[in-house]
Amino acid sequence: MNENTPFAAPIARLLWRPDVTVLLPWQAALLRAGRIIYVLARDIIEGPLPLHAASLVYTTLLSFVPLLAFCFSVLKGFGVHNTLEPLLLGVLEPLGPRAEEVTLHVIGFIDRMEVGVLGALGLALLLYTAISVIQKIEAAFNAIWHVEQARSLARKLADYMSTLLITPVLVFAAFSMIATVLDSPLIQRLGGMPLGELLTGGVRFLPKLVLVAVLAFVYLFIPNTKVRASAALTGAVIAGLLWLAAGQVFATFVASAQSYAAIYSAFASAILVILWLNVNWIIVLTGAAIAYYVQHPEAVRIDAQPPLLSARSLERTTLASLAAIAEAAYAGQPALTIDDLTRCLRLPATDVDRVMAALERAGLICRSADDPPRFLPARPLEVTPAKAALDAVRGEDGVQIPAAQLSPGSARTIETVEQRLDAAVAAALEGVTLKDLAASAEGRLQSD
Repeated sequence: MNENTPFAAPIARLLWRPDVTVLLPWQAALLRAGRIIYVLARDIIEGPLPLHAASLVYTTLLSFVPLLAFCFSVLKGFGVHNTLEPLLLGVLEPLGPRAEEVTLHVIGFIDRMEVGVLGALGLALLLYTAISVIQKIEAAFNAIWHVEQARSLARKLADYMSTLLITPVLVFAAFSMIATVLDSPLIQRLGGMPLGELLTGGVRFLPKLVLVAVLAFVYLFIPNTKVRASAALTGAVIAGLLWLAAGQVFATFVASAQSYAAIYSAFASAILVILWLNVNWIIVLTGAAIAYYVQHPEAVRIDAQPPLLSARSLERTTLASLAAIAEAAYAGQPALTIDDLTRCLRLPATDVDRVMAALERAGLICRSADDPPRFLPARPLEVTPAKAALDAVRGEDGVQIPAAQLSPGSARTIETVEQRLDAAVAAALEGVTLKDLAASAEGRLQSD
């Protein structure tokens, strides 16, 4: 397929032909939803999501038992470790009759793993294996969110350990509360009445809400960027619905695929577990992508990769970014993040991040220690020439034509033209500082 041809070209042209601004609100909402579905399908079929899912399946298989053993040891201190088996059985329920077999094997491995006899090295390896899953999830989520900077080592240890300690306690506490409510005398007395059946059905629906809450927590805190709660919740709800639907479909597939047992014999259970894990991770990553596209509608594009900024657009983006940063500083507003600048400039985060990195290397801006980081002027704006910003991004391509490829006359002519261009730019911007950019900006950044 031609690189310039979009994925599913007829559908793409159909979705991007209408102008959203002239449609009714419900029509515009449907069109935006259709465009998000299109880019999700493109990411799953032609994009990196299947590759990230396969990597997470491999890590999960290596870390599954150590991770559960770590959670088991945490839960044992709270006296709720007995709920591990029914929860694991519920997760593997789409495997059908083989779910109980796999669950018993996993629980048997956990029972035989005695943390006390592992020693310091063994315990360190256990912890490393357990947190490697979260590290892989963060890497996949950062790739989906186009975040190039990962957490520092100190933040990884603090955040990962908090996740490993808090998440199992909250999940198992929720399921224990559900079991307590179902066994309560009130529910037992109302068992045969319509109200009792309604209450029982509502309580049995709570595990689905717990699943959505866990996914929302993951989408909100795992990416190394600021994720809005509304975006994370949207991705979690859709991923939860997809997970439930996929469970029904996969259970039907397992029940009808008797040939797997005949072909793979004892390996059939392992094959089905791998397939189910792959489906689960694709759904989880799809929910993360939905959260990203909800928060960054400018990334919903007909082309998989946004076009590179032209030289003029790159310079304009640089000046506009510094104008927004300077104006926030002079107005006494909080310093701006990548998300703030993305909304202000209406550009993909990758383009804005490229400009910010160039300005940071040139020493014009610096990052704060906040999470996510905010951008601050690194020099006094009143004395920093605007030309320094243009010089910072003009050297970003790094492409140099060797002199040996040009005749001496051509090389001298090109050098003369470049000198005249630099002199013209310097003359046009003489006396213009970064403060002047802020003073002449037309509007102020609208914060959420």
